[in-house]
Amino acid sequence: MKEIGFVKTSMPEEARVAILPKDIKECVTHPDKLFFETGYAKHLGFDDADYKAVGAKVVSRAEAFAKDVICIPKPWITDIKHFRDGQTIMGWIYLPERKEMARAVLKHNMTAVAWENMYGPNKEYVFDKNRWMAGYIGVTQGLPFAKASPQKLKIAVLGDGRVARGVFDRLKQEGVTNYEVFGTNLIDDPENATQKDFDAILKLFKSRIGEFDVVVNCWYYNPEFGNYLVLTDLQEMREGSMFIDITSDGVEASIPHTDINPFYKLGRFNPIIVWNNNHAPSYWALDASEVISEGAAPYMDKIIKEESDYVLKRATVVDQGIIVDERINLLLSK
Repeated sequence: MKEIGFVKTSMPEEARVAILPKDIKECVTHPDKLFFETGYAKHLGFDDADYKAVGAKVVSRAEAFAKDVICIPKPWITDIKHFRDGQTIMGWIYLPERKEMARAVLKHNMTAVAWENMYGPNKEYVFDKNRWMAGYIGVTQGLPFAKASPQKLKIAVLGDGRVARGVFDRLKQEGVTNYEVFGTNLIDDPENATQKDFDAILKLFKSRIGEFDVVVNCWYYNPEFGNYLVLTDLQEMREGSMFIDITSDGVEASIPHTDINPFYKLGRFNPIIVWNNNHAPSYWALDASEVISEGAAPYMDKIIKEESDYVLKRATVVDQGIIVDERINLLLSK
């Protein structure tokens, strides 16, 4: 059976953890195969004793990194120095976008289980609530810095997926009804949508971007197609308007900023206000960790026993050094 090491992320300002004691107790039949770095969730109010009480083990950071499987919700580039031949890495790894991380995984003939790809057969996402939180928190933090109260703003939401649902719920709480959605709601047959359909939505949005006081970006980013918005598009927005970039990818000149100050002004001739933080759920790290833990815990026994299912197979983007997700090849060929 495999042993899983849980280490604290090295990513700046990231505070989410993969699993909490409650879910180990409820979902994991082999807790003795789980090894947690000392102080793993102390910042969230969980002591090492809480993990030991449910049968897990607490070890040094080096020992946790040495296990068969490494679990880090958001792996950081400095983590690759700990990778060993034949290990498995799991978390939000985004290898088609991270060349150095992808090379390290391949160099060590590792297996990579990408949480961003953990979907069921009916397109249900294992960590759905985490994405909802990104939209909800981004709008909660961004809107107070717009030029008027939310009810007086003309708002556009680009995209209508899981992240956008958090946006819709937050706008509803603010009593906002005058917003427009540019997403699959504009496609006659969303289940069979093509890239041509999405290109048409973007074209329509760009033609109307100057009408809005606030744009909330929840568009799905596909690294195969590169940026879907460029600086000249943003400069068509009204002066003093706001761009809340929750996707945090695929928009030229929109750059993630720190959690303490995710705002900045963009544009020399027509400055707009940009909000961009690429791990918004970490603002509510305890709530987000509860959601992640509930999603991840049921898969721990399968990983320990080296079993698979539809979700894990779909999420495996590299299998023992063999690339499964062809987008990684595309990235490495550039």
